[in-house]
Amino acid sequence: MAEFRLSPLGENVVDLADLQVRVRHRVIAACRDEGPFGLFTDPPFASIGAMMFVLRCDLATIVLWVAAVVAVVFSPVTALVLAALGAAAFVARWVVYLWRVAPVRRRFAECRVLPAVVVQAYDGGWLPPDEDPGTPRFTGVVVFSFDESVTIARLRSLGKQCFAAKTGPDDGPLAALKRMLLVGDSAFVHGTFRLPLSLAGNDRTYATPIMFHRDNDLADGYLSTAAQLILAHPRAPEHVCPVPRSLWDSLRSRELLSG
Repeated sequence: MAEFRLSPLGENVVDLADLQVRVRHRVIAACRDEGPFGLFTDPPFASIGAMMFVLRCDLATIVLWVAAVVAVVFSPVTALVLAALGAAAFVARWVVYLWRVAPVRRRFAECRVLPAVVVQAYDGGWLPPDEDPGTPRFTGVVVFSFDESVTIARLRSLGKQCFAAKTGPDDGPLAALKRMLLVGDSAFVHGTFRLPLSLAGNDRTYATPIMFHRDNDLADGYLSTAAQLILAHPRAPEHVCPVPRSLWDSLRSRELLSG
């Protein structure tokens, strides 16, 4: 993973808004040095398939061109074919990189660092790793808002109301949320549900599935608090990811999220 500079994050963080700004600076630093793909366990906009294709093309290009150099001694025609295949792999690599991979880092810089409250999660996710050692990753659903006036306390209240929808009616304004929560018990899909204005008080609050990695994302390796920091893009609320704990974890940060 590329090395990147971290802006200071100490116990002098003033409030939650200050914490979000400082952590966002760290995220941007990570993106600038191509850290997102190794840093985030489920990065928004990132295509693992595209990344693997680029890496395989890099390997194929090297192998084919080395083979072409060796083949010159034995068969110039074979060498030419191998060189052409290597060039094709090289071109394909850059087409996919520029089309699918490079925009990811730009979009990361546009993401917001937001507090989110866990609506539901795998039961073992609330337990320390030694009590549930067989689950390094697990899914959940979080509620968050792009409206800066929405506090963690308000998100906790909304989270409880969202969870109550799981046993609510099959029709009505929260029916889609109910289906998403029920699917979340056994599977993970990228999607989102915008909370109704009558419930959230704004049209910028969402409930979205999320993937947690114990070692990478969670302080102490488990959901020691329902409030977490996430990375979300205003134009793509259906795909969010936790901010790795290496970018935010401190006593002051935990205090602010617990409050």
